[in-house]
Amino acid sequence: MKLTKEDFLALAPIDQEHFLSEGGEISSSSDVVNGSIVVEQEKVQVEASTPDVKEGVSTPPSIQPAPPKFETEVVTTLSGQERVYTKYPSNYSEDVKPRVFGFDDPVDLLYFLDDQIASGEIQLHPWQVQIMHDFANGVSGNPTTQDDPFQALVRACNGSGKDQYVIAPCAVWLCMCTTMYARAVVTSSSGDQLDSQTCEYIEQLCYSANLKIHPKCWKINYRYYECLDTKSPIKCFATDEPGKAEGYHPLRAKAKMALFESEAKTVPDSIYVAQNKCTGYTHRVIVSTPGLPMGHFFDIDSTAVPRKEISKGFKKSAIDYVSYLVTAYDCPHIPRNYIEQMKRDLPGGELGAAYKSQVLAEFGTTDEMVVIPFIYVKRAVNSKTEWKRELFNKGGLDLSDGGDETVLTVRNGNKHLATVPFRFDNTEDTVWFLDEKFKEHDLDHPESYIYGDAGGLGKPILDRLRAMGWRNIRYVDNRNTPRQPKVYLNRGTELYFHVRILFERGELIILDDAKLIRQLSTRYYKMDLNNRHRLLSKLESRSRGFPSPDRGDSFTLAFWDYKSTYVEQDSTLAEPVKKDYQKLLEKKPQPVFDTRVWANGSEDSPVMRLGKRPDMSYLMEQINYHNKQIKQN
Repeated sequence: MKLTKEDFLALAPIDQEHFLSEGGEISSSSDVVNGSIVVEQEKVQVEASTPDVKEGVSTPPSIQPAPPKFETEVVTTLSGQERVYTKYPSNYSEDVKPRVFGFDDPVDLLYFLDDQIASGEIQLHPWQVQIMHDFANGVSGNPTTQDDPFQALVRACNGSGKDQYVIAPCAVWLCMCTTMYARAVVTSSSGDQLDSQTCEYIEQLCYSANLKIHPKCWKINYRYYECLDTKSPIKCFATDEPGKAEGYHPLRAKAKMALFESEAKTVPDSIYVAQNKCTGYTHRVIVSTPGLPMGHFFDIDSTAVPRKEISKGFKKSAIDYVSYLVTAYDCPHIPRNYIEQMKRDLPGGELGAAYKSQVLAEFGTTDEMVVIPFIYVKRAVNSKTEWKRELFNKGGLDLSDGGDETVLTVRNGNKHLATVPFRFDNTEDTVWFLDEKFKEHDLDHPESYIYGDAGGLGKPILDRLRAMGWRNIRYVDNRNTPRQPKVYLNRGTELYFHVRILFERGELIILDDAKLIRQLSTRYYKMDLNNRHRLLSKLESRSRGFPSPDRGDSFTLAFWDYKSTYVEQDSTLAEPVKKDYQKLLEKKPQPVFDTRVWANGSEDSPVMRLGKRPDMSYLMEQINYHNKQIKQN
């Protein structure tokens, strides 16, 4: 095989080495002599020196070391494609031309670098493949950019392999296979955790790349690794100093950058706040075994979109985190006898906080739980659910007794129409402002009920409004006895769970109000000693860093009397049977007279009514309030 000198010099250094190792020859420029082409061959090896003739003995020619030999290896990727990779010899010292490696995703890279995975000795779990695939391709199928980053929260049990099969391969793949000058930043509050697990797995992959690709693929230092082919570093640090978490930005325009948190439950909130100043990232992955229900890891999990909801067609926004839940039952490598042993040995058994955290990946206590999951609220924003119109608007009024917002919420049927938050120091200003807003939002009909919070300073304001003619105001004291006293501690708790059911069934349509969404999805409750549900008070919520639920409370008050129209379908019946069953229901004889229907004054009643029962709710509220005052005195 021959090449001209010009063609040889045009080859990449790696291809030049291939050519020489195969015994190729380089020819000089062609000369034309007497109409024919004469080619002078130039061997790559150094010509033998002229023999020195001394007493009939010739000196052997000098020998140049043979060029290194390159071996190839055929590897079958996860997608079934066969790829040929060049294995560079250990004595290779040629500077490598900068390039990005063509592995599709971290899974593809692992099948090349990890011999145990390539041989089938270790099999990746579906959740690991899912996270690594999403990291490379995005959750919605769109490429990850600064404007639409991949933001993931992985809540995993102990021993799941989150460092080895999430953080390490994703960080290495990002720096080898995405863009030139990519960057990955990994942090943890524990230096031992960082050294013995996260950095250890990153080093294993980097050493494997140096062995299988070429010795200068990765530069490996303590907590610092750099892919020399792409000029892309991985920086690892453990610190409780927020200043060390700031200042990370992309190294070049349009270059990828990822932020990782290992064991995020122990990373101080100040570090998380500092990392928020690292603008321009395209990937952000927060990984941890859950601990106590507090801190940024818990807060993000409360508002993250579960991955399975996206698989069902839910459209997430660019600012949403995607949550992945990994229990011990999702990890076949964790022995089942270990799980049974944890049930027996951990404090509290399978109902204890330790078991729920280590095995089920739940937060380490059941003292505080969220009433309405974030995904339920998010699905209701501008939902395409049918609007169940009512003749009159209804309102909910949460009255502040301090620096919090006073909020009026207006609805019609199952649709949220308006949220009116405001603050006035003067009670008279509050009363006159509400008088205007009631009229503005068509709440001036006798049946446009306005359910107001009668606790604390709320009752005097409601009394003042009723004195002005707003007789459609209804007093609601959240401390009163609920309809289900064995389940809920008070009426306020029962009302929140009533609204939760409406959200869960997908019946509500709400406006895109960020504060309202956050307050509804971060309302927490406890179980008391009598196994009853009890909301955290506003004081308890504020002390734990949760937002004051003024808009959420007003919203639930607005839906005080909303009746669900949800009809559960029996999916176990075949379609023909469903139709026959419906016919039987239609033929069922109707009663001639129903005392309950008659008492409620329904227009559908076939019997002539003597008179519609008057609305006594306000009177009953006043009687209950008067009786309480007597008992307290």
